Formats: sequence, C-alpha cells, structure tokens
Amino acid sequence: MRWKVGSYYFDDQSNELENAQNSILLEPKPSAVLHYFVQNTGKNISRDELMEAVWPNQVVSENAINRIIVQLRKALNDSEKVKRYIVTVPKVGYRFIAECVLIDEKLESTADSTEPDNSKATGHGVNKVLLTLILMIAVSFFFSYQYYLKDTQTTYNSPKVSPLTRFSDIEFGAELAHDNRQLVYTAWGENGYNEIMYRPTPTSQSIRISRLDGNGANPSWSLDDSQLVYLYKNKTTCEFHLVNFNDAQPGPPKAIYSCPLESYSHFAFSVDQEKLYFTERKTTFSPYMAYELDIKNSSKIRLAQPVAIGRGNHSLDYDSEKDELLLLNESRIGKSTVFSLNVAKQTYQKLVDLDYRIDSVIWGHEPDTIVHPGIHPSYQLIQTNIKDGTTQTLLSDTRRISSPKRVNNNKDFLFTSYLFNRDITLDADIPVNINSAVMDYIPAISHDEKYIAFISKRSGYSQVWLYLRESQTLSVFDSINDGRMFYSLDWSFDDKKLLANSSLGLMVLDRESGEIEQEILPTSRSYTASWYSNNEITYSVFQNEKWLIHHYNLDTNSTQLLDENWAFAISNGTSTIFIDQTMKMNLSGETRNYTNLCAPIINRFSFNIRFTQNGFYCPAKDNGNDLIYIDNKNQQKRLAGALYQAPFYSITTNLKANIELKNSVSDIMRTNY
Repeated sequence: MRWKVGSYYFDDQSNELENAQNSILLEPKPSAVLHYFVQNTGKNISRDELMEAVWPNQVVSENAINRIIVQLRKALNDSEKVKRYIVTVPKVGYRFIAECVLIDEKLESTADSTEPDNSKATGHGVNKVLLTLILMIAVSFFFSYQYYLKDTQTTYNSPKVSPLTRFSDIEFGAELAHDNRQLVYTAWGENGYNEIMYRPTPTSQSIRISRLDGNGANPSWSLDDSQLVYLYKNKTTCEFHLVNFNDAQPGPPKAIYSCPLESYSHFAFSVDQEKLYFTERKTTFSPYMAYELDIKNSSKIRLAQPVAIGRGNHSLDYDSEKDELLLLNESRIGKSTVFSLNVAKQTYQKLVDLDYRIDSVIWGHEPDTIVHPGIHPSYQLIQTNIKDGTTQTLLSDTRRISSPKRVNNNKDFLFTSYLFNRDITLDADIPVNINSAVMDYIPAISHDEKYIAFISKRSGYSQVWLYLRESQTLSVFDSINDGRMFYSLDWSFDDKKLLANSSLGLMVLDRESGEIEQEILPTSRSYTASWYSNNEITYSVFQNEKWLIHHYNLDTNSTQLLDENWAFAISNGTSTIFIDQTMKMNLSGETRNYTNLCAPIINRFSFNIRFTQNGFYCPAKDNGNDLIYIDNKNQQKRLAGALYQAPFYSITTNLKANIELKNSVSDIMRTNY
C-alpha cells in the first residue's frame, strides 16, 4: 500500500520513501516500524507494543529500537529540536504525529469505476486468445530467466547467520581457509594475551598455535592453505610469525620479520606465496603504508600507493586472479577512500570515496563490488558498487560488525559481531539513568561540579549527553547523529561551552541552547584538543614526524601555529603547561620531566593528563590503575586504584569520574545464503 506521510510518500511493499527531492530505500525493519507508525498515527506506542508488532517472539534490545528510530528520523529529515514526525513520549515510548493518508485504495477504486467496458468490442475473442498466448510465452520466458539467474547470481536477502565457534567469550578477527574447513581466529586467553586459535574442521576442538608470551593478531592464510602468517607483539617485540601446515598439523611459529612496536599490520600472500603484502607505520601517530616482503630473505620494498597522511593506507585485501590489492586510505578527516593497486604494474587508482570512516574493506563476491562495515557504530555489512557508488545492505545486526572476510563459495562472508557495555562511574552517588545498556563513556565534570557531560551510543549513534546533578535530568545534543567517533570532551572554564574532538573534526557546543555553536575542520587529524581561554582552544596535529600546536580563536575564526619547539599545550584557566617534542613539561619557565613517573602524555587522540587549579594528574607509568597527583609545590602523591581506564577520566576538587567495562561479547559469525 502507498501512503502520503507528511511531505513524503511511503510504499510499505517496496520499502520506498520519497519526496520531491529524493528517494530512499528503507531497510526492512525501519520500513516495518514506519508502517506500524502510519497505521497508528497520533497514538502513544510503547516499546513493548512496538517490539510485539515488529519483532514478534524475538528478544530485542532497547538499543536496536533506538537505532531504528534514529534511522527513521534521519530518513524523514526529522532532526530538528521540534519533531515533525516521531515524538518521544517520556516513560511511554513514541507517538507518530504526521498526517498519514492511504492513497492506493482511493486510486484503485477510481480506476475500477472509470475503466471502459470492452467486452462487446469487435474481435474481442480473437484478441483475448492472442493476448493469452503472448502472456504464456512471457511467463515461460520469465521463469526460465529466473532459473538462470538463480544459478549465476547471488541473492542477498535476509541471510541466516550462525556462530562458528564458542571457545571463548571474546573471539574476533577470523579467516576461513580456502578449503572452507580450516579456521583461524583470535581469542582472549587465560594468560591475559590474545591467542591465535586453529580449528582443523568444523567438528574439531580449537587449539592455540601462537606463542604464550605475547599477543597474536590478524591471521592470514596462503592461497593453498599450507602457510599462515600473523602479527606477534609484546611490550618489547613486534614480529611477523609464519606457521607451516602439513596435513592439517601446524608447525611451530617462526619469526620472519621484525616490525616497529607501534605498528598493527594486516597481511595478504602473493599468488606464488613467496611474497607477503602488508601495512606498517613507523610510530603510533605515523600514517600506515603498504609494503611487499620477500619471505625468504626478509627484504621489503614500498609499493606504489596513494599519498599517506593521517591514518594513511591502513588496511588491505588481495585479489589473486587480478593480482590487485585493495587499499583502504584515510587521508580525509573522518572519511575513507578505497584504492586498487596493480602489483605487477605498480600503479594504483581510486575506486570510491566513502562519506564516513571504516576500519576494513574486502573485495566482494560480485564483480565490481567491495564489502565493508557500515557507518559508525557499524551495525550493517555493506556492499558498494565501485562503478556507480551505489550501496546495498547485506546484513543488519543488533551488535556491531567488523573485520569481514570472504568465504570461498562465491556468496558468504565471515565477520566479527561484538558489543561492549561501558558505564560511567563517579566517586559519589550516581543516578541509574546516566548509564544505558550500551556504551557510555568519556565523562567530563564541569568546573562548578553541576554538570556531567558524556558520550553515549544509546540512540544508535554516538552523541553528547548532559546530566544536571541538581535536578537529576538528562538532555542530549540531538543534532549530532552523523556517525562520528568522539575522542574527548572538555568544559570551558566558565562552564558555558563544551569542546568535543571527533573523527569529523572539532565542535564547540553551547550548554544552554543544546546546539552546535561552531565546527572546526583541521587540515589533519586533531589530538589533545583543550581550552586555552574561554574563547580560545588549542589542538595538535602530527606532520612529518613532528607535533605542531594550533591555536584557534573562536571570535575571529582564525588559526595560528605556536612555537615549533612545543608539541602540546594544556591550561587550567590561569596557567598553561607547554610540552616539548621530548615530552618534557614547562610551567612558568620551569622545566619538569615526569616521563619516568607518568604514563605517556597522550593516549590515542586525548590527553592522559589533567591540569586543575589544585595541581596536575597523570596515570602512573608502572601501574595504569594508579593516579599520580602533583600539587602546585611539586609535591607528589599516589592515588592507588583510582583509575579503571585512562584517558576516560575527569577530576575536579570534589569529584572524580571514570568508566568501567560492565560486560562484553564478541563472536565470529558466518552468513548462510
């Protein structure tokens, strides 16, 4: 049936939603929810009622419903503060408020009443026989063609999904051998390290094939399944380990290459299995580049590839028939670009620009396609056509999707299905409504201790939420629903604004209006964003193996570079600590070196340290769960067990907030088309 829904037209059979500007093909579940809404417009609908109508006899998380609502609001362009379609009814559920009119039945009724009666027309019997013959031929051709398509094409409709193993609570990064029997994957081990596990057949027990004294990651099979390579790392060593197989019996791992400790390589064997293609970076903040390793003599060459800035060329996949690598590049801020690299010719070309950031990509089974996770937080497996850029959702999951791999049957895929639930903790009574059943993290306590800002994925996307302690109420900056990843939150010194650093750049949020006041797009990935004054911010970028501090004025929208001797700057409203390229600190002309006492100053994109009016805090170098406090007189104190995880902590005069992992699950799943 076709509906007029506000300014849109909705077809509940084809799942198509369109207006004068564009047309959107909804996924099945959002379409089913919208169909239920339009049938019950103006009525308060509880979550339980919605679950019973759309997910009968299924167990569905609140997060799944939230995500569907976010998708519908985005499709309906219903992102304004005053909703025009879907209203949230507190403590009840939702109400659909747009005017809905069923238009198909009226059109069909009109058509039936105005159709001319041709039953008495001359030659009607002859025409009827002729039309019947034509129809029979057309139907016969149609079914013959459909039978042909069934044998030659893969149909991606609602695949069955099944777990491949249940050896551990946390399993990920799997690859199935080309014989479709042998499986390797990574699992959390009892000794605290990630272990490479090997399962010879679907009915066999899994065994560990990696060493016990380090972490294993990213296993990859050779084309004839006789060899396997994986990344091995511990605190002092980074190596590529090669395992040889003889009649499904793995040999001991052998180190074939020493890699930079900060690198996290991905692999692919060449057709002749004498070469290994891999990604590598020099330091934690350097861009990844693609290389070719000669396995026999351990020599490497750098492959022809796109310019590597930002995250660089960080993931790859190999098509042995074409002798082409698929390179995933992230030189644009928060957005990925996919390239192909012809190994023999040493040439590359851009295939497609994505509007969002992804962590992995593989060649698809269908010609001219690639397969990858969807927009963050990645609940979909997407197929993108590299010729025209069109996309198709292969699979939607209630858990996040990562690390897809092809199954050698021209239709199926493996992937990691996972979910982590982190909660905000506070060294005071914390209200139950702050934390949800999914990720709640990056707490930031205002200087006056009246507010707690944090990031939550409860709506399906990462968004900034605000908790007012006095009234115990929550609010959300709901204009942020664009799939960005957040790295840090920082209050201005007058507590009127929040500075958010994210994968799509910097945002200044106004506390009173709940709106985005300003967006800042640096030329490269931004690190350690913080307030310099109430109308100035600083952030650092890593270029040419060196840190540069950018100083940005919100009033003039102007940026200037600070002294190149400095790598970072952090202020407390009255004083500023400048940190040089060797990580030594300078406060009011006095140099201080805490590198032997404190953990690294920066963790991923954020400061590990905090600078308050009372002093300076850092995680202890020898125990990340301890916090070191250094007062303004340079007196030191260890706060044992004060941290669960850095850098996600906030500290003021009377309060300290952190996060904790409540539960986690990660399984290796397989589609069954």
